[in-house]
Amino acid sequence: MSVVQIIKDCGAKREMVYITYEGQERLVEPYSFRDGGTRFFGWCRMRDEIRGFTTVKISSARPSGNTYSPRFAVEF
Repeated sequence: MSVVQIIKDCGAKREMVYITYEGQERLVEPYSFRDGGTRFFGWCRMRDEIRGFTTVKISSARPSGNTYSPRFAVEF
């Protein structure tokens, strides 16, 4: 399964996702894709803020097994 599909599946289930972005693992609450799917937006638990991630820089994604209460509309 692709990184994008894993993120979409987690978002649809309100499940946080671990992504590896530029070599660093982050726990993220998924919210949306923008710019034709080239940008992923989610609440980064490490930074404690909404962040935009360039999709091609995400090398892996895996479900965390932990759900979240959305802070914003989830667009999956």
